[in-house]
Amino acid sequence: MLMDDDRLRGRRSWDIDEDINLKRLLKMNVRLRSGRNTKKYTLIGLVLFVLLFLLALLFGVKAAGKLLFAGNSRFTVSKLYIKEGAVLNSSLIKEYMKIGEGKNLFGFDITQVRRDFLGNVPNVESVEISRELPDTLRVAIIERVPLARLSGRGQFVVDNKGYVFLTRSGSNDIPVIMGYDLRGLKPGDRIGGMGLAGVEAIDVCGDQQVGIHITEVDIKAKDYVFIRLWEGKSAMLSWDKMGEMTQNSHKNLTEKMLKLSKVLMTEKGKQSSEFDLTYADKIYSR
Repeated sequence: MLMDDDRLRGRRSWDIDEDINLKRLLKMNVRLRSGRNTKKYTLIGLVLFVLLFLLALLFGVKAAGKLLFAGNSRFTVSKLYIKEGAVLNSSLIKEYMKIGEGKNLFGFDITQVRRDFLGNVPNVESVEISRELPDTLRVAIIERVPLARLSGRGQFVVDNKGYVFLTRSGSNDIPVIMGYDLRGLKPGDRIGGMGLAGVEAIDVCGDQQVGIHITEVDIKAKDYVFIRLWEGKSAMLSWDKMGEMTQNSHKNLTEKMLKLSKVLMTEKGKQSSEFDLTYADKIYSR
């Protein structure tokens, strides 16, 4: 019995030591976790501090800028130079842009004014606005030039990039594009598909190097355009990269139209009324 009690006491002693070691280990884990949490919160606090500092700095710079520039009467516009277009005069440009003499030179965002102006005036291709200290504002616009009319939609015209806009006069003597789906089309949109092929054909033929006068382009077909030339002549036309409006497309079409131009100058070309340019290297006529 005594031996059994000794064994029992030894076993109890071992359990107590193990319990003490476990508690020490748990305390160490708690300390490690506490240290990690402290570092994490310190890092978060530092990041928040930096963000708040940057925000305060940003607002401070804006406030200082407003005080020094937008709120400074020294920068009041007294000289306004506008390079107007054939359609838009200076008065209309000032009205659309909401700018003019007497306003602060820094009282508006040039980028926003430019974006709004182009969005509201589709017949303008680009606009440049620049400040000259202390009191001068310069504005220059480039208007879109009508290249062709869109059949069936009144005064809808397109430029050489295919952008749609309105014109009230001077469009009867330019070529017409037939067969384009006009549903939903509005000023500022860009036509696509075979419509761009028609635009490219008119643009290339109008080049002084080519010198072929087109009166009408029919784009109803999917794989070629049908063009009407002067004196009742006509041609079926297709080219590599047709309708893509890329440099390669323009090059391929120019090469083909230069060949047609030479054919038209020959005796056979003068006697022919119909031409087929849908083949890669040959032109057929009758």
